[in-house]
Amino acid sequence: LLNTGWLGSTGARCPLKHTRAIVDAIHAGLLEDVPYGEDPVFGLAFPRECPGVPEGILDPANNWEDPAALAAARAKLARAFVDNFDRKGFAEAVGDDVRAQAPKPEAAKATTPRAHKHASKGGASAFANAAPAA
Repeated sequence: LLNTGWLGSTGARCPLKHTRAIVDAIHAGLLEDVPYGEDPVFGLAFPRECPGVPEGILDPANNWEDPAALAAARAKLARAFVDNFDRKGFAEAVGDDVRAQAPKPEAAKATTPRAHKHASKGGASAFANAAPAA
């Protein structure tokens, strides 16, 4: 996850110098062996450390003063993705592996992202209201 927009509920934009530092680190391969976190609702991975970038900016959850507001915003956005995917009929056109990548609005209560060593490389990114593939 590359944050190039708003930082949480504060209304502040991510400083361009930090966005540039993240892009430079990606191009230089500096993020391949750092620890990653994962958003529990959207499954998006983000580095927990990056040269030239404060750690607080890297984890989207750190930029919200109110955990309840974060959970509500995550759930609302996730539900909008899922509903749109279903309404447009995309769910029937893709396999279980793609549907398993859907946002999980019910996970919005968990505001602490899961940590893992590497971000997933590739993989489908779709939004459907379906159970994970077996």
